[in-house]
Amino acid sequence: MSKQIMHLGNRSWWDGTLKTLCGLTIPDGGAEKVWFPSLSRHTPCPTCEAVHQRTSR
Repeated sequence: MSKQIMHLGNRSWWDGTLKTLCGLTIPDGGAEKVWFPSLSRHTPCPTCEAVHQRTSR
């Protein structure tokens, strides 16, 4: 069984789409929320992680 990839991003209040830090747009209902990423055992998207590290400094 393959691990799911966890993307980081912001969900739109208006239409529910998720815009990830790596540039993907996922429609409402196309992704589950992960409340505790470190406990989820999902593989983080390397591009989203890199963008997050650059912008959080």
